[in-house]
Amino acid sequence: TGCISHFEQGSDDTLFPADNITHRYVKQEGMQDNYMLDINTIFDAVYELFRKNQRPISEFLMFKKDFILMTVFDLRFGNFDRGLNNWFLRKNKLTGELDLYPMFDNEAILGFTDEIPDDMSYTQIASFNNVRKSRVTLTEDRKQRKYTDFRELYKYLLEKYPLETRFATKKLGNFTAGDLDEILNNLPDISSERKEFARKNFMYRKMTMEKIYLEQYNRKK
Repeated sequence: TGCISHFEQGSDDTLFPADNITHRYVKQEGMQDNYMLDINTIFDAVYELFRKNQRPISEFLMFKKDFILMTVFDLRFGNFDRGLNNWFLRKNKLTGELDLYPMFDNEAILGFTDEIPDDMSYTQIASFNNVRKSRVTLTEDRKQRKYTDFRELYKYLLEKYPLETRFATKKLGNFTAGDLDEILNNLPDISSERKEFARKNFMYRKMTMEKIYLEQYNRKK
């Protein structure tokens, strides 16, 4: 079920686990832990790493763009398991360049988890989706040690980081229901009920986020 996952490391790459980077920053700032982090704390921690490595601001801005793309991907496909051990920073040993490591461990998407029975009805899908939370949170939610609803996080990203979030939305909008069917049809060991659930989950997220996007866009106008 991790069919959209990716993992490879070149000989010139050094990988920095995200929890190592953020742990130092969280400890420095006197926070309790870094199990879940709000998006602004993540950006602050990574910026500090870029600064200490004397990297240009353009590299950090590219990281921010890529991280928001990854976060919108998670919201779009219901991937609630973006913990701090599921993304890394990569440093090129030759050039010193830092960037976000390509996404991996994306298996908890579209309802592909053991907790979901094959016979879950369509009427239960909305309820299921509403409790699937990203471990990337809003600042206030982190202070209360709770996850952020995917709709609220998407609204926040559109407000706080409009250019990056619109780019991510457009990029991920290229993935269609037909593309999903092509993937599902090549997974013979997945039950037909689970495949149908994935399709409905996909459409639910798609329609919900499109509605939020249009509301935000019209409000700006």
